[in-house]
Amino acid sequence: MKRRPVFKEVTLRIRPPPHSWVIELLRYYPAKVEIFDCKAIAHDKVSEIFEVKCDPKHVKDVVERLKKSRYISHLEIFESDIKKGRIYGVLRTAHCSVCELFSKTSECFLGSAIYDIENRYVRWTMIVRMDLLEVMLKRLLANGLEVHVERISNIGREERSREELTLKQEQMLKLAWRLGFFDFPRKITLQKLSRLTGLSPATVAEVLRSGLKKLVSSYFKEKNVKKSSH
Repeated sequence: MKRRPVFKEVTLRIRPPPHSWVIELLRYYPAKVEIFDCKAIAHDKVSEIFEVKCDPKHVKDVVERLKKSRYISHLEIFESDIKKGRIYGVLRTAHCSVCELFSKTSECFLGSAIYDIENRYVRWTMIVRMDLLEVMLKRLLANGLEVHVERISNIGREERSREELTLKQEQMLKLAWRLGFFDFPRKITLQKLSRLTGLSPATVAEVLRSGLKKLVSSYFKEKNVKKSSH
């Protein structure tokens, strides 16, 4: 009998390469940079959905710095909130071997990447097939990157039932939540989510709808079980 692949949530601490748009930006401005998702779009390029949080007085300068970065071939800013010091958008780069590796690994699902300002490392959290983790670590080391496994935890993906969220639904719901799709008023539209993820509006809407249906169903089922037990 063929064994099912085992998936776990893994957090890696990586010293990123010095030649990247993030490291360049942090040389000029103290900021918190988070990458929500990345995917390969060409042989040597990746697309990244990102958020930058900085001092409100630096927002305009940070946007200009990103526009002029030699490491970014395409940039689209979806929102820059000066009052909150928040910028998010999507960009293309050919200068991130870490993103390129993760985005080309079909059994690796990026959760988030947060850059540490003071210590200049990045903490990547992902869901990965365990038999591929060692391969990924070797590739990172072969690229001259300093990497440490910080945490490995169970997610129970191999035991998920049909009523539970798929990884795609979980990723889309998390991204929509983080970017304010469920806020009132909405901070991001369905069309913007579509452009960010590279999926059609209909696909994004269906993934969100089916994911929300499962969450609501699970909530009321659990609530009814609690009522019947009393």
